[in-house]
Amino acid sequence: IALSVNDDVVRDRERLLDIRWAVGKGIPLEPDDQTWLADLAERYGSDDLDELKRRVDAVPPSLLLAQAAEESGWGTSRFAREGNALFGQYTWSDDHLGILPKDNEEGDTLRRMRTFPSVRGAIRAYVHNLNSHPAYARFRALRAKGASGYDLAAALDRYSERRGDYCAAIRTIMRGNGLVALDDARLADGVQVAGVP
Repeated sequence: IALSVNDDVVRDRERLLDIRWAVGKGIPLEPDDQTWLADLAERYGSDDLDELKRRVDAVPPSLLLAQAAEESGWGTSRFAREGNALFGQYTWSDDHLGILPKDNEEGDTLRRMRTFPSVRGAIRAYVHNLNSHPAYARFRALRAKGASGYDLAAALDRYSERRGDYCAAIRTIMRGNGLVALDDARLADGVQVAGVP
């Protein structure tokens, strides 16, 4: 599923790069490209083509899997089991479904662990979070320079209150489980992921 989500992002990236090239050459955009670009800019929080190039990109599978393992207690947390919440994403918005944490202060019904109808939805939201939230600008800058998933883990010190200790834990999971080798994994042409359109 992670590879499939990354494939979706890469397809968007390829179209973005084609549009960026055309704009650079002064070629007028077709109306459907203009509409698509406006939607992409809204989703990623920037209308600057260079910034969008940094934002619309895949997340290394090693990093994605290590964070899912850490944040969900290897899939055993109540949030993971009840709401596909694999990445510890909180929400304060009524626009998102969520589960109240047991450690909320009495009467606090705003802070909830964001839940998803599917694992795919959780992965998509996680990838979008890394690709769009201001806290992960350093992550995106390092990724644009070709940093590995292992190296990118150090740029996620703002993902957790544990800061550097969190980054070290993610790297330990990556090393201990041989996840770095997965960064070169790709879905074969024509492969369908079960339950994924």
